[in-house]
Parts: sequence; structure tokens; C-alpha cells
Amino acid sequence: MKLNVIILAALWFLPALAGAAVTVTSETGNRHVPICLTRIAASYLKALGALESGNNDLARGKAGEVGRYQCLKSVWRLEGGSQTALATDSATAAAVVVKVVRGRTGKEIAMLSPEEFARAWHCPGARRLNREQRDYVARFVNLMQSTSTQ
Repeated sequence: MKLNVIILAALWFLPALAGAAVTVTSETGNRHVPICLTRIAASYLKALGALESGNNDLARGKAGEVGRYQCLKSVWRLEGGSQTALATDSATAAAVVVKVVRGRTGKEIAMLSPEEFARAWHCPGARRLNREQRDYVARFVNLMQSTSTQ
């Protein structure tokens, strides 16, 4: 009984600890794509967009990545992004990032540290990071720390 009360209390306060939900709606053709993010997830996506493309929805990477979050076209299509919207629709792209990171970690974004989030997005499955991967994770963590103090 006592354990059930503790679990219920944790579930009750968890959204408050993670921050209130932020809803983003995007128009893709004639349909709206609503995604509900915690403030933590929204701040991770903001930092990811800044790091990957300078928040440029039209950015193109050397390896064929597209959009604000530099999502590979194969990942984009596999995770539900449409052919017509491509990854330039930032709200749909955010939903794809959330789905990919959740699938790679088995956790909600709000439960990840900045380092865990960056590793899940940029170098999934890597046990040991090479120099470029370590630099990427460090830049993301630094970006999160600098935005949290403002």
C-alpha cells in the first residue's frame, strides 16, 4: 500500500518536475500536426536546432541531412515524416526527433540528461565516442548550460 502511494505521488508530481507542456502545431498541407512537449524537451529541441543548422529549416548537410535538426531522409521517412513536407516543417521534424530519441533510449526526452539526449541523436549505440562525437556532445551540453542560466 505504501509503495503504491509513493508511485502515485511520483506520477502526480512528475509533470511538474519536467515542466509544463508546450504544444506546437504545424500545418502540413491541409492537416495540423500537434505535438505536446515538456519545457525540457522544447529546450533540447531548440538547442539541437541551433547546433545542427543554426535553426535553419532549409539547411542541407553533406551526408544528405535536411532541415533544422539535420535529419537523414531515410530516418525522416521511416519515422513518419511525409515525402511532401520533408524535414523543413519544423514541428513535424520535432515530432520525428522525439520519436527517434524515444526509440533509441526507451525514455521520454524530459527524463534524459543533455548528454544522453545528444548521444541518442548524434551517435546512437556508440559505446565509445570518437573525438568528433565527444566534441558534439560537449557542445550540446555547453549550449544547454548556457541557455539555462539566461
